[in-house]
Amino acid sequence: MVFISGSNFNLFFLVFLLNVISLGADPITGVCSFTQDPTFCTKAFQSDPRSRTADFAELEIIAIDLGTKSAKNTSAEIRSLISGAKDFRSKSSYTQCGSFYEGIIDSLSQAKNNSKAGNHVDVNLQGKSIINYAVECDELLNEPPPVQSPVLSQDNLFARRYGEMIAVVSKRLLH
Repeated sequence: MVFISGSNFNLFFLVFLLNVISLGADPITGVCSFTQDPTFCTKAFQSDPRSRTADFAELEIIAIDLGTKSAKNTSAEIRSLISGAKDFRSKSSYTQCGSFYEGIIDSLSQAKNNSKAGNHVDVNLQGKSIINYAVECDELLNEPPPVQSPVLSQDNLFARRYGEMIAVVSKRLLH
């Protein structure tokens, strides 16, 4: 049996209490408060009924699933933009963005496999690569002369947000 003296007990209790508070009673808040857009993050998680009782490991899978659904929808939108493009610059930019979204979808697939295997370091890296792919697409669209595509720009923002959610929740699982 271990006995803790008065001052050591107080210190032990304080450390325990701080750990409980930092983990938060609500894992969604524990993730979303560390993102650039906590409102987006919270609404995204709340859109999935599995999140109501999810722990961090389950939130990681949910974030990956949400990102996958969004990226696949964006990929379909890009195919439509390519077929409707009237000039070489637009068609070329959309085609390259389509390649970036193939990378996003591949990263999400790898992230899901790594999450199931408990490899949160690689999940974190894949979340960051998703962000990078979306940034690359945005930068490509904004090169002079810019290609106007408000829908694709919004989708890139969503991809960055989902990538960030994945990176943040996976980092929480590393602690």
